[in-house]
Amino acid sequence: MYRTSFLSKDQPTTSVTTILVPYNATTDRLLTLGYFEDANPQKCEPSYTLRAVDAPYAPELNVVGWVFGGTPTHLEDLIRYINKKPESGLIMAGMESMRATYPTFDKVLKQHGISNLSAALEFARTHCQLDVVDRYKNIGIFSKNWTSLGQDLFKNPAVNKAVGAQVLGQPDADYPSVPILMAHGKSDEIVPFDSARETFSNWCSKGLNGEFLSFTYANATHEASEISLTVPAFKWLSKRFNGTDLPFGCSSHTDDEFVKPNTYNATLKDVVETIEDLLGRKVGPDHIIL
Repeated sequence: MYRTSFLSKDQPTTSVTTILVPYNATTDRLLTLGYFEDANPQKCEPSYTLRAVDAPYAPELNVVGWVFGGTPTHLEDLIRYINKKPESGLIMAGMESMRATYPTFDKVLKQHGISNLSAALEFARTHCQLDVVDRYKNIGIFSKNWTSLGQDLFKNPAVNKAVGAQVLGQPDADYPSVPILMAHGKSDEIVPFDSARETFSNWCSKGLNGEFLSFTYANATHEASEISLTVPAFKWLSKRFNGTDLPFGCSSHTDDEFVKPNTYNATLKDVVETIEDLLGRKVGPDHIIL
């Protein structure tokens, strides 16, 4: 368990990390997995990510690379993309998080929010992702059923400033200082592909060393792309851990198959072993978990 600061020293947040020690472990390296949860309450294991600020935040760490995909890099684009869709309940979860973080954003919602909005934000504050998405699916956040601002919600200066601060890849912002593999499905129904691609391009213009992998097969959805990334991620990280440098600069390529065993020179054996690991193959003597 660790404790860190949130908004200030008197508002800490905590989390728990589990370290799994596999058989024949190499002790000079650590693979970390930050799985999404997309929820506000601590009981739901909310998401945490620090890819773009690893250098100033923790310069002592010798990070060899990051792999991530389906990345929401532009909050306003995301909200407009899922508005009135089955996934639109995520908007409420996001607005509650913003409200709790930015006092000016909270003030606007209190001034212009309808009673329906207050109840929805309270529900999002106390419930996990699936409950929130199920209750508020297909909502239209720009309707005056939620705020008196309606379509002008993002024109409000306080809202615009807070939402704009969530954009990854801004000119004056940090960017990943180590190699990355960033992936996204062209048919992602939750996170817009173009926003992620734009962030990658902006990072590249600042000196990023990375690859962008596009999944272009039919129905390359958010979840399908996650599965497709599994083997490339393992192979890519293995190369970084083994000391193989990524050619400097940026490159982009596509994958048009749902699961392709020979991606990144993966073999069927690699795929089977990866699946066995994910299904709970023993990771240490007597299932040791430190």
